[in-house]
Amino acid sequence: MVAIKKIGAIAVIAAVAWSVSASAQENVPRGEMHSDGTYRALVAAMDEAKRQCDSLVSAVDAKRGMYAAADGQRRSELGQEILALESEMIEARTRYDRRVAEVADFERMWIVQNKDGNAAQTDTPAEGVTEGEGARMHSSPNLVFNRCFAGNLPESDYRVLCRAQSDESAVAASVGEYSGIYASMLALQREYMSAETEPVADSLMSLFSAARARAAKVDRYIAERWSPVFDNKIYSYNLMLEKMGRNDVLSEVTRITDNALRNTEENEGLYDSDGLMRYYIQKRGLTECESAIASALGLTSASDSLRKVSASLAQTDFRLPKLSIEKRYFIDYEPLKVIHPTIYNSKNPVPRTKIYEHGTIYRIRIGIFVNRPNLSALRGITPLSYSTDYHNGRNAYFVGGFRTEKEASEGVAYLKRIGFKDPTVVMWIDGKYVPDLAEWAKNNAREYTIEISGVATLSDKVKSVILAESENCEFSRVGSMFVVGKFSDKAAAERVAGGIAEAEPQAAVKINEVVKP
Repeated sequence: MVAIKKIGAIAVIAAVAWSVSASAQENVPRGEMHSDGTYRALVAAMDEAKRQCDSLVSAVDAKRGMYAAADGQRRSELGQEILALESEMIEARTRYDRRVAEVADFERMWIVQNKDGNAAQTDTPAEGVTEGEGARMHSSPNLVFNRCFAGNLPESDYRVLCRAQSDESAVAASVGEYSGIYASMLALQREYMSAETEPVADSLMSLFSAARARAAKVDRYIAERWSPVFDNKIYSYNLMLEKMGRNDVLSEVTRITDNALRNTEENEGLYDSDGLMRYYIQKRGLTECESAIASALGLTSASDSLRKVSASLAQTDFRLPKLSIEKRYFIDYEPLKVIHPTIYNSKNPVPRTKIYEHGTIYRIRIGIFVNRPNLSALRGITPLSYSTDYHNGRNAYFVGGFRTEKEASEGVAYLKRIGFKDPTVVMWIDGKYVPDLAEWAKNNAREYTIEISGVATLSDKVKSVILAESENCEFSRVGSMFVVGKFSDKAAAERVAGGIAEAEPQAAVKINEVVKP
């Protein structure tokens, strides 16, 4: 896809997702089980699956670097190769998730079968925990794989809890995957806004659409898998705390859970991924609950592990701005020139006016003729074009192709200076001819604003890009988003949006159309 430097919030999310996933896989110490051949084979298969995932991640990063340095056809080929590698990465993640689940299932059964034996290593029971309960507490950095859970939960409920623990690792891996895809989409959006030709832009749009489809798939996976993880773990913890008579801890867990659910509801629909948002808000709450339980039960190894997870989660900003690409339409703009002798003759006649189905272009109408004018009377101006589609079939001659009305008006002033009597600025918008701009503006005028999100402030570089287009632009802030405008035509807004995306790679940029009252 695109060379991605994972920076800012995206880099932190990807890194934290992996560290949380890794800590979620810290299972019971393997010394007592390691002599079992089945267990060794399961662990070896899990480690191999992880190596395959890591190898594919490295391959994708390498291809992204090559993509950044390539151009033309090679860039398109590399984009397709990256798409294929990312599909392989999804499959590899799935295989790894299965291996993690197999190891977790084995460890769960081992804990259940040995829950009444003496642990090789135990933590000191906390106040309010009986000696019998303390004897069953295995010193595992993973809270769920301590024997107090196996000893205080029915086997069916403990099986559900262990499955939730295994699924949590899979969800964390998918969170990291989503973050990588988001980084790709952000870079693609930036390149798209600054693309100079339609073929390049269309290729980037295709890659963005494919990345968006993958992101949607991963987002659904996170949402579907995370909710039962959260619900089952909270249910199991509450059940165990009730059985142990720890109403003090149960009350704290209930408070934290209610707060997490309320925050989730308040943030629904605000960011690029609801699944990612729910995961991070509820994972923070879940980790806080688990830390309270580990502390109350004197599980120091689990407390230490959870403290690291909590610190990683605290540094993550999951509020990723929504990303989209509004299709751009490319027009061949040509400035007014005077060339002597004229470039037009019988072998190179004045062409018919090119009409663009989408977008806006300004031209200067230099006259309407019953018969085609003598080329020498046109004083060497170029590029010329003509059309018989307007003005009752007469020959309307036009010169130039301008991005803005201002550029066309400057051309009108020049033509008057060299002797043209009535040059007039006209416009085509989405293929429709507009011969009278003042009348059209009265009935159809639109303005455009630019939304900028994902940055705390507007840098001087961004401001200079905006002011270079219009010195009268207004800057305002709405919540965490900046609004810039207004622009009188879409082409100008697109130019500024592209410049902003290039100047501030972390920003998400969107153009909005506003109908004048």
